[in-house]
Amino acid sequence: MMKIKTERLLIRNFELSDAQNIFELDTDPDVMRFIGGKMPESIEDSIATLKRQFIYYEKHPGLGVFACELNETNDFIGWGALKYLDKSEKIEVGYRLKKKFWGYGYATEITKHY
Repeated sequence: MMKIKTERLLIRNFELSDAQNIFELDTDPDVMRFIGGKMPESIEDSIATLKRQFIYYEKHPGLGVFACELNETNDFIGWGALKYLDKSEKIEVGYRLKKKFWGYGYATEITKHY
């Protein structure tokens, strides 16, 4: 179970209760502009995404996509990721943040604490 507390953030494993947060994040055209792929069409799509992530957690302990929240308010700001890159042994570091949290250094804070 991933649980890292930084100066401003809590980085933790996703839970099914995060489905609405994922849906809102992944249906924002500005957030998804450079990511590509298909946006979820329903909350059920986001639930399916989370269930695939739970399997990844089990197969690769310590790796995956992790929810990120503000410590002070518990607001979901997005996610940070540590995953295998394209079936190799190389680890990819990534993040996706809600637009209103861009420009505050959260992505740097997330990646510095992995």
